[in-house]
Amino acid sequence: ERHGVGLDTALLFDDVRAIATAEERQRLARDIHDGVAQDVASLGYVIDELAASSADPQVRSVAESLRGEVSRVVSELRHSVFDLRSQTRVDGDLGAALGDYVRGVCQRSDLLAHIAVDSTGTPLQARVQAELMWIAQEAMSNVRKHARGAENVWLTFHTDGIGFGMTIAND
Repeated sequence: ERHGVGLDTALLFDDVRAIATAEERQRLARDIHDGVAQDVASLGYVIDELAASSADPQVRSVAESLRGEVSRVVSELRHSVFDLRSQTRVDGDLGAALGDYVRGVCQRSDLLAHIAVDSTGTPLQARVQAELMWIAQEAMSNVRKHARGAENVWLTFHTDGIGFGMTIAND
């Protein structure tokens, strides 16, 4: 009985921590979206004004280059906000959650998703599932940032409820 109370307390504490983490992710996403992303986007309008009002071709060229970079940063901020808002707590089917996440990112990034999932056995521990979702988010962020010209993303995930393997690759 004494150990049961301790176990119940530990499980409750884990739930509280998961809820607090989710709320903090939502707060960060909101702050980035309403603050930094809006500020950077407004810089783009200033750059547009500079390019339109200048007769100097060199100034226009630099402004266009700068505008492209600002647009890239705004896009990355939007992806980061999406990643923060994405549910990282998985209730049961981690393979399906990973597949849904990768498909969603691929749709917004004009990439073709190839998903192979094999989940058997009991679900992995909640902490392991959350870490694997975070790893998948980081991997997809790297694909968006660094895989210029990539057209395909492959997700393979397998688990037997005890062990697991996950690969995210692009061409």
